[in-house]
Amino acid sequence: MSTRFRTGMVVLAALVAVGAGLGVTLMKRGDSPSGSRASASEEEKRPWLVGLSLHMTTDDYGVYMSRAFQETLEAARVDSVITDARHDGQRQREDIERHIARRVDALVIVPTDDQLITQETNKAADLRIPIVAVTAMPGSRVTTTILGRDRDNGFDAGTILARKLGGQGKIMVLNTPTDLTRLTLRHEGFQDAIRGTGLQIVATRRDVSKEGCMAAVEEVLREHPDLKGIYAPFGTALIGAASAVRARDRKDIVITGIDADFEVLRLIQEGWVEATLAQYPSEHGRLAAQAALRILRGEPPLPSVDAPFKVVTRENAAAMARELWERELP
Repeated sequence: MSTRFRTGMVVLAALVAVGAGLGVTLMKRGDSPSGSRASASEEEKRPWLVGLSLHMTTDDYGVYMSRAFQETLEAARVDSVITDARHDGQRQREDIERHIARRVDALVIVPTDDQLITQETNKAADLRIPIVAVTAMPGSRVTTTILGRDRDNGFDAGTILARKLGGQGKIMVLNTPTDLTRLTLRHEGFQDAIRGTGLQIVATRRDVSKEGCMAAVEEVLREHPDLKGIYAPFGTALIGAASAVRARDRKDIVITGIDADFEVLRLIQEGWVEATLAQYPSEHGRLAAQAALRILRGEPPLPSVDAPFKVVTRENAAAMARELWERELP
């Protein structure tokens, strides 16, 4: 492990716990982001360094995405440095400033509040640091965006919810407390799906932790005991919502959403979650790293790259646990 990495790396406890092995790989430097060739002495002194600014590592997405990101770069003999914003927008602003100070050659961002970090991302762009965004980041000068089909995923989750409820009943919506474009797109898609039905949104609550989302659902259930459905557009929201419903033994409440954490798949298999739209975090990490490598090698950057998805129900939850997490559901 290089001295540069040891002094610069922010230790991610969540990743250490799962053995992600954050560190530096073999040293290699080729074409600079501007396309000019570095001298042989520069190659010996400093390899390419690609930064990853993560939104959080408290869910399976962050852990597996960052692992695949690093493994892809290691295979290409490129160094990486990873920071965890812990779903704190101000912390992510500071993280990006640290990546800039480290003189990273490219920067991959999974934003926690994409509107809050535009000043920092555009500062990086001014310094000719290419940005790879793992979701839409309007306002930032991004070189490549890994597209996660957010609006369509929200539409599909809403369509499934409306169909299961027969187009009638009171529902609630969970969201994050931050200004996050990908969640806005998911919500817009969801609203498009239920427009013209008899579904009535009686409450919208904002939190990001499993415990906070669970408490929010419990509060709404006290206010609306006749609640029939919940839309939860990210993993911890799905887990929190299902935990609250399970505590009341309310299998009549239909839950749909987005993300397929291992715990979400288990809840689907047990019947507490009706369906979710699976993203592929490992594939997101691989695609983001490949996009950065393409830029660093002087190849024409791709403005956008489509990421895979899949609808998950009880019928394929066990197969998805093996496909996504290489684990068997109990």
